[in-house]
Amino acid sequence: MQSFYAPGKVILAGEYAVMHGFEALALPVNMGQWLDTWIYQTPQNGADFFRYSAIDHLEKPWLSLELEINDIRNGEIKQNEHPPETHFLLQILQKVPSDFWKQGYSMRFESRLEFDRLYGLGSSSTFLNLLCNYFGLNPHTIQREIFGGSGYDVAIAQVQKSLVFWLANQESNFRPWHLNSELTTGWNIVFLGEKVNSRESTIKTKSDMEMVAKDENYRQQISKILAVIRDAQDIPTLETGLEMYQLFLSQLLNLPSVYAHFNIKPVSRGLGKWLGAWGGDMLLANDALLNAYPEVFANFEKMKWNDCIKYN
Repeated sequence: MQSFYAPGKVILAGEYAVMHGFEALALPVNMGQWLDTWIYQTPQNGADFFRYSAIDHLEKPWLSLELEINDIRNGEIKQNEHPPETHFLLQILQKVPSDFWKQGYSMRFESRLEFDRLYGLGSSSTFLNLLCNYFGLNPHTIQREIFGGSGYDVAIAQVQKSLVFWLANQESNFRPWHLNSELTTGWNIVFLGEKVNSRESTIKTKSDMEMVAKDENYRQQISKILAVIRDAQDIPTLETGLEMYQLFLSQLLNLPSVYAHFNIKPVSRGLGKWLGAWGGDMLLANDALLNAYPEVFANFEKMKWNDCIKYN
């Protein structure tokens, strides 16, 4: 048996803008996904099979797939004959070189999530990275071909460290980044329990974001705000920068901020910001905001930021 691991992620700032050459600031979390693999000799005169099962964070199976390896090797997989949840895996299998599969041997894969799939922490990006690691594929190339998107989440799963990530000529670039955990002791991640497709969300904002990116004044302002967040050395600067980024994008892209979404008002020293696609998955809220509106956030699952984030 071989085992592979990739951590989940959060994007603190740079969502939507990262697709247009701006920096994104992203961090790994202390939860991720495992992939266990087995290769075994096929019984004599039997067909070689690829079998996959997925286990959720509650250790319950939620998905399974069985394919004849000859169908994979010959490119004869028909996606419409399998559940939609398996299509992502089928697409990757079709990109594996045919000579990878050895005659007379079968395979069994089992993935195990450490977080709820509705959290938005990267169940797809971690799985993609794990499969590419096993099959010897380039995860950034596969990510672009299958999903589109920037690939910052794949970079986090690959490097497993906090990163400044950006695209240049549609190629992934990243460098190490450090966020002082002493600045985030009062932060919380609020999980809304509603999965939002970040790729669909990015597509909806694409045309507006393209116009913003072409405006040099807007580009400079966004870049400066992101630099303030990236280089912040104290809590007021960091939290003000995050609020400025959200306010700026909400006005330019006509997207609801956390405050507009919940129909609440900002509070003194409060912080509320979407993490990733706006409108679902999860958000960042500091203690001041949660204490000001306990009834608004009472029924959502919460986790202290410093308990969730994997600091370098």
